[in-house]
Amino acid sequence: MPIPATPPAAADRTRVAILGGGPAGLAAASGLSSTPDLRARYEVTVYQAGWRVGGKCGQGRQGPMNRIDQNGTHYLFGAYDNCFRVAREAYDVLEAEGDDRFGTYEDQFIPRSKVALMQFFRGEWHVWPLEIPTNRGVPGEGGELPTLSEFLSMALQWMIEVVAGQGTLSFLHKEGFFPAREHEHWWTRGIGTIVKGAGKAVDYVGLKLLRLAVRLLEDVAGDELKDEVLEDIAGLVGTFRKWLWHCVDDVVDESLTARRVWTLLDLGASIVIGAIEDDIFTTEGLEAIDQYDLREWLQKHGCTEMAAYSEPITAWYNAIAAYADGDTDTPNMSAAAGLHGMFRLGLTYKGAFAWQMAAEVGDSVIAPLFAALRHRGVRFAFFQRVWDLIPSDDGSHVDAVEVEIQKAIKAGPYAYEPFITVKGRSVWPDQLRGEQLTDPTLCVPPLDSFYTSCSGPRHTLKRGQDYDVLIWAIPVPAMATYCTKLLAQKADLANMVDKLRVTETQSLRVWMKPDLEGLGWTYGPSVMSAYYQPLATWEDNSQLIETETWPPNNRPGSMATLFGPLASDGTFPPHTDSGYPGARLEIAQARGMQFLDYFVGPLWPRMTRERGGPGVDWAKLAVWDEGRKGAERYMGQAPRANVGPIESYTQIHSGTLSARRRVDETGYDDFYIAGDWVRNGFEVGSVEGAVMSGLQASRAICGSPEDIPGSRGL
Repeated sequence: MPIPATPPAAADRTRVAILGGGPAGLAAASGLSSTPDLRARYEVTVYQAGWRVGGKCGQGRQGPMNRIDQNGTHYLFGAYDNCFRVAREAYDVLEAEGDDRFGTYEDQFIPRSKVALMQFFRGEWHVWPLEIPTNRGVPGEGGELPTLSEFLSMALQWMIEVVAGQGTLSFLHKEGFFPAREHEHWWTRGIGTIVKGAGKAVDYVGLKLLRLAVRLLEDVAGDELKDEVLEDIAGLVGTFRKWLWHCVDDVVDESLTARRVWTLLDLGASIVIGAIEDDIFTTEGLEAIDQYDLREWLQKHGCTEMAAYSEPITAWYNAIAAYADGDTDTPNMSAAAGLHGMFRLGLTYKGAFAWQMAAEVGDSVIAPLFAALRHRGVRFAFFQRVWDLIPSDDGSHVDAVEVEIQKAIKAGPYAYEPFITVKGRSVWPDQLRGEQLTDPTLCVPPLDSFYTSCSGPRHTLKRGQDYDVLIWAIPVPAMATYCTKLLAQKADLANMVDKLRVTETQSLRVWMKPDLEGLGWTYGPSVMSAYYQPLATWEDNSQLIETETWPPNNRPGSMATLFGPLASDGTFPPHTDSGYPGARLEIAQARGMQFLDYFVGPLWPRMTRERGGPGVDWAKLAVWDEGRKGAERYMGQAPRANVGPIESYTQIHSGTLSARRRVDETGYDDFYIAGDWVRNGFEVGSVEGAVMSGLQASRAICGSPEDIPGSRGL
């Protein structure tokens, strides 16, 4: 159902121009249009290059099977309160408008509670499954991090449970220690006890050490934790760790279970000790450890190299591509941002630990949000590429924005209808809809690429005429090209652009004839990582097959996406190098072929040419052209390279937290910034961080003091 273009603004409305239609820009538009009063106060226009919005969450449909094109693995974690809340509000708007093109909110999200780590031990790959229990929380309903006292209580009872089993912990509950819990802590699921893992009789020294730490904590419950008490608790936990190593040091190289128990307890003890010694549950304490890489910080507090480089920590680095310039030999993650992100994801999730989307993030979240914003009167100016921001001579305002009109829309600048219909649902295509344009010519690279070869006439947006307030919601590296005049005026902005780093990424989406069990994977849909680099993270996307148009006689049984960093020299060529994306894609294609040719066996043993061998059986790949034979069927899969300043992934390198500016810290009046790269309270590169910053920008503009859930963090 086409939505009429919004009429010109009333003279008494403040005109807000949002540059960039990724999650940050869309969230800012949502915040500024969320009530009738705000819609009466603000006219909001989003300027977007190309034919779609969504940024790194954008997607399209490819080929006769309408396969979903997406830039990597995507989950909404249960701790993403702001993202879920904005999505729910969008579906509420659509329901009120009778707009049913996208289904219902409840149909979009699929709970995922299994984490699977690939562990190489004694010459073989093993799966380390962790079941993270669901809870009664509802995603989107807030939830702050626990206090230091609450965290220590949780951590100590978890360690007791691992060491001595659930029975001992139940006894302690009866004796008045800890509140009884409805759910088992997710850390202990499938781990067993030290006794079982190490094959030794219980040495109650370790348990007594932990119980004494508990007694100290319980004695000051409700009171301010004094330094001397915290020091004693840290000392007891450190002594416990020494005792634990004495129990397992001669078996961790022989027993996989003992190694896993040691790994988790060593990590837990090190984080407890570090939390106390560095006071990381205060903003000041957390900021102070930004100078350390996460592994460096763990080892600073006594963690062994075995645990610091173990699969759980490696999976966290892989999940956010935390590698300098994409080089997996140079991991780099701020201890401050990394720990804060771990705590947010593990301690504040609602419902399930992670949620997949029934139609991927672009169609399940971004498309309905775009439609809801249009219903609210937000204007979208597609095919308008920002080229230059021009500040006033005195450095007080951004006076003008130079914009390229990539394509002219026949019905007017705000009237473009981006969707196509697949199986009754409005979805994003993978190219522009030429019938609506005066020039339907396609461009390679496409129009939303930094390296697009197409060009059009330019015009200037002027402050006081076209906008009163400006929001920059384009990735930070692009400021080096489009904001040179601003960076010359504002040292803080220039320092942020210089210090914050991104990495290019690669992915491989594979359609396979067997279902998950037919692949030899017996653990069900999982959040999986810690496998061969660089494509070390795997997401099962089999739920998406239903949204595509495969014929019954050629329907895949499963679908997977592999993801990882794409190594580079850390620099980007100029926008005129239109061949750069293709050259980088060739590298990603080679990495994908290498994965299928050599690394499939341990992951999907029934998918190989020979049972237990390393290489894929090409005939088991699903393609739309069955005429392809052998390795040619690889060309029917979807390798992808995400390159350049617009598509690269935001990093949280150590020592860079102080360089980030908050949404209103630009040095200009009425000019705001938004993205997962600003100082937003959840500095991990993510859709949640982007949404938080967009909402913060909207609050800064309209003067609302209401907190953004989770923003009182870093």
